[in-house]
Amino acid sequence: MATNSKIINHKEYTKVLGEIKSKIRSAQLRAAIHVNSELLSVYWDLGQMLVEKLSRADWGDKIVEQLSHDLMKAFPQMEGFSLTNLKYMRRWYQFYSLVIGQQAVDQLNSSKTIQLIANNSSENAIGQQAVDQLENLRKIRSLLVLVPWGHHIQILTKCRNTEEAMFYLAETIKNSWSRNVLIFQIESNLYKRQGKSINNFKITMPEYQSDLAIETLKNPMLLNFLGLNKDVKERDLEKALINNLKQFLLELGKGFAYVGNQYHLDVEMDDFSLDLLFYNFNLNRFVIFELKVRPFKPEDIGKLNFYINTVDEKIKTVAHLPTIGILLCKTPNKTVVEYSLRGLGNPMGIVDYELSSELPDNLISE
Repeated sequence: MATNSKIINHKEYTKVLGEIKSKIRSAQLRAAIHVNSELLSVYWDLGQMLVEKLSRADWGDKIVEQLSHDLMKAFPQMEGFSLTNLKYMRRWYQFYSLVIGQQAVDQLNSSKTIQLIANNSSENAIGQQAVDQLENLRKIRSLLVLVPWGHHIQILTKCRNTEEAMFYLAETIKNSWSRNVLIFQIESNLYKRQGKSINNFKITMPEYQSDLAIETLKNPMLLNFLGLNKDVKERDLEKALINNLKQFLLELGKGFAYVGNQYHLDVEMDDFSLDLLFYNFNLNRFVIFELKVRPFKPEDIGKLNFYINTVDEKIKTVAHLPTIGILLCKTPNKTVVEYSLRGLGNPMGIVDYELSSELPDNLISE
């Protein structure tokens, strides 16, 4: 009896310990976000002061240099007051306060991406606060402080306009990107690729889902991490994707889970195998990927449609929404693809891919 009591107490202790650890980790996360927010608020205010003061004739670069020296002397334990960083603060404030206009604010205010921040952020209240306050410059500032300063420098120096910058800010918050992943996504031109697939989602899915599905797919997909050339065979492409699944999931984006490859389907004693099967938690749908190393052909749609119907019948449950089919192939003739998709009831997308260069070494561990 005593032994049983000890076991019960041990289980209870383990449960309590787990709850305490969870609370501490949550508190650490909130503290880190708060510290980052406060620091960036200071940087914003400094940037604003520098913009205003440097517009006067009696202020110049020499005074900014002196200011850097005095701040580093007054706060030796703090980093970030170098001359270079002060210039970045000024440029940061100018970029968002003097360039961004009411049109961009209105666009952000109605953006599905910003709503996703509120829905997916680990700190939901902070994400919702950013959504609720996107009405003026002060509200935009509340979004900026959710992203680390090092990320801001990369966005500031690599993005061509505020619309592109806001896209990467939102994606960073939504996906919790590290700085290396952010740099890779900017340099791979995700802003231009995301949402560019050819698909029929608008007419085969509810609006709230179709927008998310369109936003999820990139075109072209960058498969340069596979180390393959353009003469690759389909089976080799599939094998390379499985062997580099982590990198492929990074390219696919948030929400995808791998189910299997050469996934067996039994249809009345006939055997079929689809190339890749994934599940997307955000869409609550299975996602089929069929691979072709040649240009698109209209007959490819029939095969993909068959696979979608079979997965819906054999695998999907009442808890899942209808399956999506994605054909990964070369798509030189957009009109042929659009004609092939017209009139079909199943959600399908056609995505091109590139095999050009290798994934940067500093991203492999990410």
